[in-house]
Amino acid sequence: MAVPAPDSKAGLKIDYVAKRLGAALAPLGYKRKGRMLALAAGVGDAAHWKIVQVQAGKWNDGPRGEFYVNLSVQYPALMRLAAQRPGQAWLLEHISQPDEAAGQARARLGQLMSALPPEHPCARPCRVDEWKLSPHVDMGPLADGVVRGMLEVGLPWLEEHGSLRGLADQEASLLTVDVDMRIAAAVLLGDFARAQQVLVERQGRFTNNGAAYLEMMRPWLAGLGLDVSVLPATAAPLRISAWEQKREAELRAEETAQAQEAATLRAAAQQAPLAPRVLADAWIAELRAAWRSDPKPLADLPSGPEVASRDAAGREAVLLGLLDRLVDDEQAQPTTNVHDRPGGGLDLDLHVKQLVEALLPTLPAVGEATALAVLQRMTALVDRWSHELVTGSYAWGFAPLVKWLAGPAGAPHLAALQPAMAAWLQAYAQFAVRRFERESAWLAAELAKPLDPTDPLYEVLQESREQQAEIAAKTPPPSEEELRRRIAAYPEQQMAASDKRAVATLRQALRRQAATGRLQLAWEDDDWGTTAQQAWESADPALRTALTPALQDWLEGIDTQPTRAWLKALDARIAAVPAALAPAWRGWLLQQLAAFEAHSGRSEWATTGARPGVGARLGASSENLLLGLLWWAWRDAAVEPAALQAALERVDSGAWARLPEVGARAPSVGGVVLRMLAGLGGDALESVRRRGAERGAPKQLKQAVERALKQPAQR
Repeated sequence: MAVPAPDSKAGLKIDYVAKRLGAALAPLGYKRKGRMLALAAGVGDAAHWKIVQVQAGKWNDGPRGEFYVNLSVQYPALMRLAAQRPGQAWLLEHISQPDEAAGQARARLGQLMSALPPEHPCARPCRVDEWKLSPHVDMGPLADGVVRGMLEVGLPWLEEHGSLRGLADQEASLLTVDVDMRIAAAVLLGDFARAQQVLVERQGRFTNNGAAYLEMMRPWLAGLGLDVSVLPATAAPLRISAWEQKREAELRAEETAQAQEAATLRAAAQQAPLAPRVLADAWIAELRAAWRSDPKPLADLPSGPEVASRDAAGREAVLLGLLDRLVDDEQAQPTTNVHDRPGGGLDLDLHVKQLVEALLPTLPAVGEATALAVLQRMTALVDRWSHELVTGSYAWGFAPLVKWLAGPAGAPHLAALQPAMAAWLQAYAQFAVRRFERESAWLAAELAKPLDPTDPLYEVLQESREQQAEIAAKTPPPSEEELRRRIAAYPEQQMAASDKRAVATLRQALRRQAATGRLQLAWEDDDWGTTAQQAWESADPALRTALTPALQDWLEGIDTQPTRAWLKALDARIAAVPAALAPAWRGWLLQQLAAFEAHSGRSEWATTGARPGVGARLGASSENLLLGLLWWAWRDAAVEPAALQAALERVDSGAWARLPEVGARAPSVGGVVLRMLAGLGGDALESVRRRGAERGAPKQLKQAVERALKQPAQR
């Protein structure tokens, strides 16, 4: 059996381990299927499978990763008993085939080996239940160790649990064999004394997991013939840890303090109406004191009705007061991450967001003065960032504020706001670059530190550094200067989805013409957009004049499944094209669709993904314009079916092209085109079926083919 090379993929190495285990256990009767080995044993109620499964780690990549060896004993008779419990009938679906996850006794070989005395030849480091894979690990000796551990430790464990008596008398961890299965095993043996004994000794299992669990298990235990009167009538209250008690006390103290602050502020309202900022502070304090009851801000909080009763100008002033509270907090205690802010900085942001979201629907269309004041405060809060696992957000209500500021397309105040919007985007780009520089410096300092061999994470950290070095050697990363440029050009890549859409809204607002409010007609600098822009600029001026309004409308956004009203409006546009221009327009349109197939494959990365609108990745404007051209060609009866099919097939080829580390080039467009091809019928329909049957076709493409065959577009 060939030993995988050091740079072989982790999957091949794991398969090798499974084969080695299969060869070692075959003489004992174990049958291997992929990475699972099973042995059928016992008769009647004692019939069971002994199962060994080699499980790959979730984050395996290239030659690196990890795997586990899972051990399980599965009794169909016990599964039948367990299936009698409410909501457990699904267990019967897994009763005829060995399934490691369905076993009644389960353990990991690595855990068993780590529990051995240090002098034992199979002993592993404490609390280590996985085997690591990397180019520096020799797979021959590693597999030897796994096989030896299986023979000397794993098989005895399987034998110990390979009898109903072994389960009934089990006193090990609940994670190995749960109490209910110990009782059921004793019942199958007819040993009701042992079953009753386990119930009495381990009744906490049924009473410490809440009332619902106890009520579910009580009739099941009685049905097994046990005396359930030994169980208390009600479940024990759930135990609260010391940490939870401390945290609860802190929350109560904070809520009390907020309630006192709100009461003090409200007391002043007895003399005169509160100033907008003071009213905002009282409203925030009331919500922070009562947040657990999920109050309706305008109805349930004492300050809510007063806010709602003020005129539009008064409510706008309260909105500014909410933002001013954040600005003051930011100036008093600036930090690089709101999570680190003393006094519950993130909680304050979330509460302000809740109040902002309640207040905005009550306000009229935003006026110029208020909008500029809001943007000024948003710029002052540009560093107030909440960092999550990968991306981050402005938790204080950035996204709903942008939606309110942008208003409907063509809002009269938009032209006056564009300089302030541009200033915010510039400030945000500068923040993103500062954040990158700060984190890069921190990472460089961490990587410069020598690793401590006694650190429990030593191997993990060492492997991470080696992996980074290997990736850098294969694909040298851009220079820091290049990364700064990319981040400054597209800083919203580090944002969560809702905030990223809000930034896109601001960018779109900046592209609107001041006089008309219409979007300027322009493709983006992706491969197709660049060629389409050039073709448009060289087209007949009369044609451009006639078609510009339609293309400008497409820039507002096109659904992949347009409404009937939208399609009806498109039909009217098609009919309105002057006869003298129609042939040239159809030729231009089909030419641009066919041109989409060609692309460089180039994409530009910075941090969290490939930037759209650069290289092969379509930008939002280009994608909307491409979808518009597709639907026009589809609805224009003068476009011959043969010419339409040829253009669609070329768009299909370009849309589903695979970009390295990115995936499909334009899956949304690809899904539309597949539906159109399916709707043409004949050879076009067969081409869709062939796409789904292609060897190695990605799952995303197969799913799109299935949807197209079920819901073809109707021309």
